[in-house]
Amino acid sequence: MEHNDILILPDIHGRHFWKTAVSNPENYGKIIFLGDYLDPYPWEEITLHEAFENFQSIVAFKEEHPDQVILLLGNHDLHYVDKVYCDLAMSTRYDYDHAARNANFFHAHLPLFQLAFQTQNGDRSFLFTHAGVTQLWYYQHESEIGSLTADHLNSLLLNNIRILADIGYYRGGYADGGSMVWADIDEMLNSAPIAGFYQIFGHTQQDTDDPIITSTMACLDCRRPFVLHDGNLSPLQSSS
Repeated sequence: MEHNDILILPDIHGRHFWKTAVSNPENYGKIIFLGDYLDPYPWEEITLHEAFENFQSIVAFKEEHPDQVILLLGNHDLHYVDKVYCDLAMSTRYDYDHAARNANFFHAHLPLFQLAFQTQNGDRSFLFTHAGVTQLWYYQHESEIGSLTADHLNSLLLNNIRILADIGYYRGGYADGGSMVWADIDEMLNSAPIAGFYQIFGHTQQDTDDPIITSTMACLDCRRPFVLHDGNLSPLQSSS
């Protein structure tokens, strides 16, 4: 019988914590990476070369398990994917020296990536994105997105990537609200929840190993893997 547990791997930024977590992929129905694979933090002493090699390993893992592994795109990925987006919303720690290499690698493997994933687990419906979808941003762009589904959000990558460059005030931008790859956790906490989904995302790094989990959303950017089992979210205890 197919295992329905979902393994969730928040922002990578060159980190290796995902490798131990996926050592037994047969334990999970889906394995979801929440994006941001490159642009390591200098104080973590991960080199740009190490981060790129780590990213290559993640893509190879996806190619080995194409239907099981979901690779979401974050703001630190999109600035290599699309030049127009980059001009509008370049993130910090952009790797100028290797930007062409990073862009070429993304473009060669772009069909392996997506912006959103939705699924049922237990008795709840879940929406996975890099930073979360606020009501403000969605309603501002509802005519461009259509009904709020993962398929419609994923179509933005090819049809309307500009609206992904919305950066809200919490992140130093000028848009009324941040996009699904830019919304800060404070924007999510101060926004009325999106009906019909429990949202899971990363993007806003936590200072400790503790995630921010509420009754309507979970921000998991704390450098450790999580498991969704029968609608309940918990850290993967066996991972180092």
